[in-house]
Amino acid sequence: MVKDKDAEKPRIYIFINNEIKDNIKEMFLGIEEEGIPFEVKKFRNYNSKKLASMASDASLLGVGIGIDKKNIILHQEKLEPDKYVFSISLNSKSEILREVGECAARIVKKVPFKNKYL
Repeated sequence: MVKDKDAEKPRIYIFINNEIKDNIKEMFLGIEEEGIPFEVKKFRNYNSKKLASMASDASLLGVGIGIDKKNIILHQEKLEPDKYVFSISLNSKSEILREVGECAARIVKKVPFKNKYL
C-alpha cells in the first residue's frame, strides 16, 4: 500500500478481516477518548499481523491495528512487519479492548501507556 501524504488526513487505521462480526466498539472508544481520529477498513484473506503492519504503513501517524478471527494486534511503523506492540485475543474483556485503543492513540500522542490491564 502506498501512502499519498497530500490526499490523506492523519488517522489510525484499523484493518479488519471481512469475517469479523464481534463487537470491538470498546477499542474504538479508547481511541476516541484520547482524541485521535481513526478509520476502519475491511480486507480478505489476511491475518492480524499482516493487517496491522499494512495499517501502520498506510497511516500518516504510523500506527495501525489488525484484527482477524482470533487476534487483535497493535503495530507501529518503525517495527519490523512480524513484530508488534501488543497482541490480544479477539475475545478479550471490554476493558482490555478499550486499553488497546488508548495505547494506539497514546503512541501517536507520545505519552506513556496507562497499563491498567495489559
